[in-house]
Amino acid sequence: MRTNSSFLAILALLCLAGCDQLPGITKTPEQQAAEVVTIAPEPAAPDLVTETAALGWVVYKGGLDGVRVPNTLASRLDADGVLILEGKLQEPQSTGMTDGVSFQVSPEIESEVSGRVIKIHLVVASEQPGQAFVAYSTSDVGNSGWMTFDVTPEDGVATLQFAVPVMQNPGADFIGLDPNGLALSIKAIVLEVVEPA
Repeated sequence: MRTNSSFLAILALLCLAGCDQLPGITKTPEQQAAEVVTIAPEPAAPDLVTETAALGWVVYKGGLDGVRVPNTLASRLDADGVLILEGKLQEPQSTGMTDGVSFQVSPEIESEVSGRVIKIHLVVASEQPGQAFVAYSTSDVGNSGWMTFDVTPEDGVATLQFAVPVMQNPGADFIGLDPNGLALSIKAIVLEVVEPA
């Protein structure tokens, strides 16, 4: 009997496509394993709070504990627990606790930054792009004055530098924030020691 050439061609195509689909023909485990395609997971998005906290001393990292909000400003936590500051101060002072929203620097951090040049890192965002203000106020040897930083709707890190005077009498240092009319979200405040003042 003569074999039909068309049948042989179809049989060859089936084998190329995968002979394991033909009755009685299976692939070895090694062959099956060789055909497994591994898809690498997408890299996780960087966590700005964690990355920034690794730079130095964490003054603030969420919540309302230890946050002083003057009655001239408003504060709330959003659905994710992020602190939102709102309002605009009129000629605010940057001395003492400052007239803005204040975050107290712990005695340990105060001692570490005394007489040092520091960077103040703020993990911030706002519903509308704009500018806000931050100040570092020491207990008895002056303050930085209000320093301006830019804010966008995307989470970002604003970094400002200040030479902290040498402490005279131990007290309480504060970091003050003025949202300057923005709905300012603040996720973290970190102080990084750069060099001796």
